[in-house]
Amino acid sequence: MLIDQLSSLELNASQPIIYDRPIGVRLLYQDPVSLTANQQLMGPLSYCHFPAGTVMHHAPEGDRGCLFVIIFDGPYDVTPAVGP
Repeated sequence: MLIDQLSSLELNASQPIIYDRPIGVRLLYQDPVSLTANQQLMGPLSYCHFPAGTVMHHAPEGDRGCLFVIIFDGPYDVTPAVGP
């Protein structure tokens, strides 16, 4: 999907609990398939945050694939965890 003008998308009002006032949100894409993050099922429109240095595990739920976005705050420095 290529979107040249984000302002051409519908702007919806939203007030997530983390904000003290309403904000505008433009939905780029909604994936109907789920992700499991640290053994918790995260469905469509979910959000996960893991601070730097946090051990975490994420994978598609079951045998199906899923789409998710990862944003790093700094260099990409992932180290595989050892253990169960």
